[in-house]
Amino acid sequence: NEPNPRTLYKLDKLLDHLEYDKHHNRSALPEEAGEIFDKALSLCAALSDAQNILEVVHRSSLEGQEREFTGLQFLYKLRWDLRVASGEVLGEEKTHLGKHETLYGEAGGNPCVRTRLYFSHNSHLQGLLIALASRPRTGSTSPTAKKSTQDATETAQQAITGRLGFLAHFVIQLFRSRSTREHRVVCHYRRNDTGPKVHLFDLTLQETDAWFTELLEGVP
Repeated sequence: NEPNPRTLYKLDKLLDHLEYDKHHNRSALPEEAGEIFDKALSLCAALSDAQNILEVVHRSSLEGQEREFTGLQFLYKLRWDLRVASGEVLGEEKTHLGKHETLYGEAGGNPCVRTRLYFSHNSHLQGLLIALASRPRTGSTSPTAKKSTQDATETAQQAITGRLGFLAHFVIQLFRSRSTREHRVVCHYRRNDTGPKVHLFDLTLQETDAWFTELLEGVP
């Protein structure tokens, strides 16, 4: 009846050590010890995945009683960056707005193409996936946008049950059409440095902003 099911919280650390030994020390072990090591690594990886699923169920309660604030706070920053880069209305986020006006003046300056790199722990990326997996847009939107957010939600739901590996990363790109001047936001991620690129969504900037805003509703 613990409020948080982290009864096996040391598993991830143990798995990290075993993965390191697999790449650096496994070849030095005698054959019999190597076989035992391989079994221990497989068991630890399976238990870690199972523990991760328990955490996801706890942190993304269907009743909305528990919400993943780590990923949602990340969404705040991503939404802000997209608004600044596109020249859209910046909203009322006082902390970011004050710093932005200090740097660029109250007019905000001209929108510019920028590259932002954020380095963080895997748990923060996991939280972002949980946030995107919580629900698609429920408000009024186009059928195409509704289908895209639904696909993104389902992809994220599949992704959150697995363990993110070394150099897991998200890429969010903002494009502007030369002919229509429309902005589009494309997002994909990789589970580790060598994993395949997984597409999450392709939406207009307005649809992305509205979706993120809906996910952020009620977040302090």
